[in-house]
Amino acid sequence: MNSPALLLAAAMTLLVPALAMASPREDLASPSQEVRDKAAAELRASFRSTPESGWTPVLDQISKGQTKKQIMELLRPYHVTVEPEMASGQTHAESYRLDDEWILQCGFLNEGDILTGRALARSIRQVHVTPPGKFTGKWVLYFANGQKSHEILYQDGNSPESSSPIIRMA
Repeated sequence: MNSPALLLAAAMTLLVPALAMASPREDLASPSQEVRDKAAAELRASFRSTPESGWTPVLDQISKGQTKKQIMELLRPYHVTVEPEMASGQTHAESYRLDDEWILQCGFLNEGDILTGRALARSIRQVHVTPPGKFTGKWVLYFANGQKSHEILYQDGNSPESSSPIIRMA
């Protein structure tokens, strides 16, 4: 028999996995503004900054004259991601995202991918989430530490004044 209580229990069984929350960091990528706002509040309360000195042992292994391949091998255990590269003439720069807070910036000679210099830069990761199609309203984006990155006003997927959204920096 399909009693109302059984139907409700079955519906809740189906809904609970959809409503279950991931970690606050993962929830920043949710398509739901409400979920992202809540996750951001949790992250603001709990985020612990990584001291620059936490990366010193890794940086001490990286020096001028090493190849990009050698550096990537040293960074492999940290599961770094490569940020967009810039090139100019005989050199190029590449940045490696070490964690949600730090980037290693490296300059290389084009010939041989030889390191010419490196710097550690604090750069909090921005979590980008595209709003659902034809979204209307304020879409807020956050950094990985829960601080507001910026907000974008949309109407039917675009801003009222143009075909691109209006961006307001936090």
